[in-house]
Amino acid sequence: MRMKEHRGTGVRWLSGAILVLAGCASSPQVMMQSLPNAGETRPSGGSLTGEVSLREAGVLGREDRFFLTQVSVKNRTGAPLAFGPQHVYLADAGGTLIPRVSEQWLPGYYDASIRGRPVAPDRDAVPDFPTAKVTLGGVAYAAPPLTNTQRDEVAKEMAKLVEATFVAPQKAARGTVFDKGSEVALGVLLQEVTLGPGDGVSGYVYFYQPASTRPPYPLRLVIDLEGEVHAFQFRER
Repeated sequence: MRMKEHRGTGVRWLSGAILVLAGCASSPQVMMQSLPNAGETRPSGGSLTGEVSLREAGVLGREDRFFLTQVSVKNRTGAPLAFGPQHVYLADAGGTLIPRVSEQWLPGYYDASIRGRPVAPDRDAVPDFPTAKVTLGGVAYAAPPLTNTQRDEVAKEMAKLVEATFVAPQKAARGTVFDKGSEVALGVLLQEVTLGPGDGVSGYVYFYQPASTRPPYPLRLVIDLEGEVHAFQFRER
């Protein structure tokens, strides 16, 4: 396996800009901020080029957080490549992976809730890790399995944070109607696709950090594709 460390530049791997949002008086105070790149070496090449950013989102009064990364990649090879959110990982400084939010559940839950038809939280909102320990580029990361009871609880709390961070501010914006509500509020989430030679794709991948633990920084964002690993570090702002 090849490990490629990044500082956010070099073949267009970039870190994002700062975005701060404040809710209006009748909605929770929402804050979203980009996390600075911690500085790592540029990649020398590989099958993908692209850009990444990492942001932290939440509301005052809640300790849990979403981490969301925007990933834009392009296939540099002469063959098709399958790429999707399952190839994107986020770990804390202690080497523990942070749970990913289902790319099917999140926009579906948001769209139902914004239209006044909220659905019950679903344990499938939190995809399982393939094993209790995941090795990426020769580095072993802990991927603690969740029991069904734990997944139910995480799904409930995650749904509450979706409501407070994304749904409530949109509902408070009177007179505003979006035909594609989730794409406006959440961005277009990354889905699994097959990239032909020279093709690219861009989308968001969300991760959820429960309130019970504050992750040690720096965070490491890892893209693992067919044994080629690109890793980025982001420090706390």
